[in-house]
Amino acid sequence: MKSVFLAFATAGLALGLCANEAHATFATSHLFFAPDQNHYNDDSLETVTKGAGNTDTSHLQTGDILTGQYTVADIGLQGGSIAGGTRYSVGGAADSVEITGVFKAVVTVTPIGGGFSIVSLSPEATFAATYGQGAMLALFEGSGATKDYVTGPTVAAGQASASNGTLLAVLGFTGTGGTTTGGEGWATTPLQSLTFSPPPTNQTAIGGFNANLDLLPASAGGLAGTSDFNNNGFTYNFAQGSTFGTFDPTQFQVNGQLFRRQKASVGSGTGQSPYEIGDSADLFFQVASAVPEPSSLVLIMLGLGSCGGFSALRRLRRKECVKG
Repeated sequence: MKSVFLAFATAGLALGLCANEAHATFATSHLFFAPDQNHYNDDSLETVTKGAGNTDTSHLQTGDILTGQYTVADIGLQGGSIAGGTRYSVGGAADSVEITGVFKAVVTVTPIGGGFSIVSLSPEATFAATYGQGAMLALFEGSGATKDYVTGPTVAAGQASASNGTLLAVLGFTGTGGTTTGGEGWATTPLQSLTFSPPPTNQTAIGGFNANLDLLPASAGGLAGTSDFNNNGFTYNFAQGSTFGTFDPTQFQVNGQLFRRQKASVGSGTGQSPYEIGDSADLFFQVASAVPEPSSLVLIMLGLGSCGGFSALRRLRRKECVKG
């Protein structure tokens, strides 16, 4: 009887350990659940490719292509702290992982009077062909050999370093044909200057921006369906983040401040960064309260079965004592 009891106890302990197995990525293993909100703090760099027929090489025009990359400094609970154990540093020399990403979008300039314009962004065809219809931004986690983020000396080198890790998420517009639906959108505050070149002597503020995006489903095609956020067993609430615009709730919100930048040196003698525009941004999203994955549910049921076994053993021992 003791050996049977020990077998049940050992099985119960093993089940408890398995039920708490870690997720595959650092990002997924460090999520907070509703009502808490997750906050990624990042720095981005962008460069402009002139659209067909556009000849103004100093100012943004409708049809221009904005290509960018970004690196995340820390992730975790909105309002939390690294010292308090609710935020986590990433990308630093002492950190085991980096979280980086790339984006590409088509520019539309809308004059609103008084010398001001609003710049809005929409999906770019080649980026969408890779990541899925409606894709505008891809997020990656790098470690080991893929923890190698650089910002130059070429755009190609920077983009490669920001997108060679594990794909975490692809965000964008999920309407028909990659158009906006619900509250989706990506636009600036009213901007007085659309100058992006030549680079300024000192960093110069341009204005703010807001992006309300959703996680692209597997049906979007491309790489979207392979992302960790699509396959980690969690769902993402439609929440209203801190916004500049009038967008309705979406799953992911990004807002930040744009600036024209000096082309700073990259690394040790590797040349100048090719990016003319930069921004400091914040990404917010909320994960629905955790629900056990199917495999975890099986383990829980087996664990409950073990508890039932303990109960049955106790009842049997009582009967034996009474008979004795």
